[in-house]
Amino acid sequence: MSSWLCKEFLTSVPRRRHTQGVSPYQSNVREYRQRAGLSQEALARELGVSRQTVVNIEKGLSEPKVLLAIALGAILGVALEELFRKGAT
Repeated sequence: MSSWLCKEFLTSVPRRRHTQGVSPYQSNVREYRQRAGLSQEALARELGVSRQTVVNIEKGLSEPKVLLAIALGAILGVALEELFRKGAT
């Protein structure tokens, strides 16, 4: 594919904007993190991810992969069903 065609394609594709509530699941991570007395940074360090990842999960901008969700539940001492409930945020 020529560079002209790539540039044309990339500039014509609409960019998706992140908005709060994109996830079909309601995140209770913030609530349980605060109950555990952890800062976002401390939780991120425990999980081995960036603080921004924790922020995005709490805001519903991204959903954690399965292993990360399991680790969240283990660190916070909460069942996954309690951390993520089906429904609009």
